[in-house]
Amino acid sequence: MSVNKKDLGALPRVILPLLILGGIAYVVFNPSVFKSWQVPAVIKDMGISGSTMPKGMLSWSELEKQKRYTDLDEALKNPMEVKILDLSGQNLKKFPVDIALLTNLQILDLQNNRLEEIPNNIQTLNKLQYLYLRKNQLTKLTPRIGNLTFLKHLDLSGNQLAVLFQEIGNITELQELDITDNKIIRLPDELAKLKHLKILRTGNNSLSELPKIVAQLDSLETFDISRNTSLEIRPSLILIGKMKSLRRLEMKNMGIVHVPNAIGSLKNIRNLNFQGNKLTANEQKEFKKTLPDVDVDF
Repeated sequence: MSVNKKDLGALPRVILPLLILGGIAYVVFNPSVFKSWQVPAVIKDMGISGSTMPKGMLSWSELEKQKRYTDLDEALKNPMEVKILDLSGQNLKKFPVDIALLTNLQILDLQNNRLEEIPNNIQTLNKLQYLYLRKNQLTKLTPRIGNLTFLKHLDLSGNQLAVLFQEIGNITELQELDITDNKIIRLPDELAKLKHLKILRTGNNSLSELPKIVAQLDSLETFDISRNTSLEIRPSLILIGKMKSLRRLEMKNMGIVHVPNAIGSLKNIRNLNFQGNKLTANEQKEFKKTLPDVDVDF
């Protein structure tokens, strides 16, 4: 059977688009290829600050290429190969103890479950960089989480925590901490040890005051204290105004009805979110006069 030369010349024009479309389809329809977690670019791009990085630690761009395991039994078949385990939304009531066998794990997603506690053996995951425990039923945390010294992102939002463990200060690489929607009364002084912390979200807790150490969070760029309606505004703003790197402050739904005088201390702020407060139009104008170079959302 003879083949026309013109037909051979047309093959690349036909096959190439099919290969491209096939590759796109694989990425779109294969859920194990990549899942986008809510991690700000500033956290994704920042590496480990220490001079030595444990063998096998991956950057965010490298982690994006890793297989995402959603079944623990499957992951345990090759435990040393597993970098990403996603057991979110699986109605788990207890922390699966066999997770501790995945000693090369770097992303662990357990959000949207019914976990009431995290066991001590989580400390074996000493390469963990991203830990998602959002929307569980946690009332306390094992201080052994403080041994996960390479954690960069810790999401504890949407639980029932009344106290933030003091060992948080041992997680020296931590860059984002989210404790939104808990029952925390005060922030521990040990936060001052987190020299690389860039984002701190404390919204909707029971804070009545901020500790003086917040002024020592020299790397903090975003601070959310929204919906802490018992928080003393004036002393809080004076402390926040001493933060050298702070650029964004969120104070949504705080019941603020007039411009606090202490707002003038926020010398480095570039964006303020005051949505959900009760400032009149005249108060808003006065606000902008006080901080003319600040982008304010009312």
